[in-house]
Amino acid sequence: MTAPRFEDVVPSPDALMGVKAVFGPLRGRAVCFSSRGNAAAKDRSHFRSARIAAEYAVEQPFLIAIGGGAHVRDDLGGHVLNVARVSKVYGETPVFYTDPDEVRRLAQWPVATALLDVYQVDGLPHLVDDLGLPDRTILANAFDIVVRPPDKVAALWEALRGRTLSLPDVPPLPNFREPEGVTLVGSLLPKKHTGEEGRRIAREVQLFERRSDLAREARRLNREANGGSLVCECCTYSDNVDGMFDVHHLVPLMLGVRETTLSDLAVLCPLCHRWAHKKGGGQTDPLPLAAVRAARRVAGGSPPTH
Repeated sequence: MTAPRFEDVVPSPDALMGVKAVFGPLRGRAVCFSSRGNAAAKDRSHFRSARIAAEYAVEQPFLIAIGGGAHVRDDLGGHVLNVARVSKVYGETPVFYTDPDEVRRLAQWPVATALLDVYQVDGLPHLVDDLGLPDRTILANAFDIVVRPPDKVAALWEALRGRTLSLPDVPPLPNFREPEGVTLVGSLLPKKHTGEEGRRIAREVQLFERRSDLAREARRLNREANGGSLVCECCTYSDNVDGMFDVHHLVPLMLGVRETTLSDLAVLCPLCHRWAHKKGGGQTDPLPLAAVRAARRVAGGSPPTH
């Protein structure tokens, strides 16, 4: 698979919210900030920087992480490390990290905004030596907030054109669902409504014995009476495919063993069949066909849309 180029991920400078100074390559799916208010009270100002990043993410979802600060690791100061797509979810930093050591390391940055995608810029180019920018002043004030000096961000975007990106080993937030709007989370992240399906299992069940020959004959007689097509006896829906119709027992089988005749059966579309059972008085008291017809037929006798 061909590595994406920077401009394939970030289509224009207008998609960039700005740059953020970091001590090293991003290790998790969140970008962290210091508190701007009362951390103990968790007031609105406490989350201010993280909230602003989430708000910018609505229109300008990408940020560029650049090594900076007195404690930057491995002589990475001034090197472009990551490109990240920012989420609209923000909250306290421990919500986004499960590693206790990482949480302790990030204690001075107690609030964060989630990241949806994290890319590494191949070669970790230096702003001046490799990208040809005149200086590193784009990082001014970029330690606690995301900054966006427009001319410098546009020049950085142009300088990164053609650079390839790779996917570092940064695990995604588990089962994370991006919300429609900017969202402050507490201890739980928004989750996708997913669940494993399709596993084959063995199950012992009891079924009521049914006579398939009687069902076939009921369908045959229905076709014969309707010019070769099957027609629902309640809503008049018509089709030529047998599987589009059920054979309904007017007296439910669960009432006990009996001798079934063709007059005990009705050919119904699946919706009318379900209507008879679900709208009736319970499993042993289905709705009479006349009541189903009255409910399902539209004015003029035309069949409803299935």
